[in-house]
Amino acid sequence: LVIKQYFKNISSAQIQGETTGILKLIVRNNGIILGASIFGATAGELINIIALAMSQNISIQKLTNLHPINPTYSEILVQAVQAWSQQRLNKKHHLQEFLENFFHFRRDWNF
Repeated sequence: LVIKQYFKNISSAQIQGETTGILKLIVRNNGIILGASIFGATAGELINIIALAMSQNISIQKLTNLHPINPTYSEILVQAVQAWSQQRLNKKHHLQEFLENFFHFRRDWNF
């Protein structure tokens, strides 16, 4: 999965007027972080957190325990984790719909 979050959605970036920037995470379905790209203010500080998570095999689920003091740029990581969770829920929803439709079709099918 590819997760994109923009700096314009972060309160600290809005306060400082540094709303140009993006965080892009590449994550497996099981939560393992494969890579990241960050462009914008304090990108060096943010990439260190992600590099630590990658080197220690920390999954993105465990980053939900990260509670940054607001307002801060690391708030974008929390938003990325929430977006990842939402994408996983949406993917399962489509699978559930597919299976329901298949079984309804199967029940209505006369031999």
